[in-house]
Amino acid sequence: EDILPQLDSLSTVLQEIEDRYSSIVTVYFPIGSYYIPMLLDNFSKQHPDVSLKLLRSVSLNEPCSMAVTTEKPSGNLDGVTLIAHDKFYLMVPADSELAQQSSVELRDLRERHFILPAAKREYSVRDSIDEIFRSAGYAPNVSIECGFSYLIPDLVKRGIGLSVLPKRTFSDDGVKYIPITEPDVSRSLYLVWNKNSEFTFGMTVFKEYMQDFFSELDQEI
Repeated sequence: EDILPQLDSLSTVLQEIEDRYSSIVTVYFPIGSYYIPMLLDNFSKQHPDVSLKLLRSVSLNEPCSMAVTTEKPSGNLDGVTLIAHDKFYLMVPADSELAQQSSVELRDLRERHFILPAAKREYSVRDSIDEIFRSAGYAPNVSIECGFSYLIPDLVKRGIGLSVLPKRTFSDDGVKYIPITEPDVSRSLYLVWNKNSEFTFGMTVFKEYMQDFFSELDQEI
């Protein structure tokens, strides 16, 4: 009779150990970027014993272990670490006159047409872009609001308009990124998690990897 409580206790201990050393990390990653395939490829090669599951939306049926966000949590229930600063650039066609400039000021581009991510969708980047133009003193002449962000570089390359985006969002195939000197704006990327949850082996590995990955990426940019 005494063996059953002991077995129950052993089962609980084993489950706690399994949770603590879990090698599965579910990450809410709503920020689109061309570097995500490289991030996943490098991670899988360096840490083949840890499995990643990326989510573009959060569901109660599939809770996430961690999240990448541009907003620093204000509550005291979240653990948070800064992983990167995303500087905004002017995206122009690679064969345009603007591509020859070493830098630009947005106030000099009032008459230009812009192609921007669609507002009030999953693109939190649009809020940052709107704030940049407010700092420059005007609302942009938006010729196209694009809900499919991956199309923006091709539209810019075709000369339909310019865009303002973080440089690490897309590759530079057919376009060129010009530093914006005024206003000089960047956004921060944070990795967050619930401090009340068990910080597993997989989460530890992923946190350290993300810090190293973006540090090396910043050196390349």
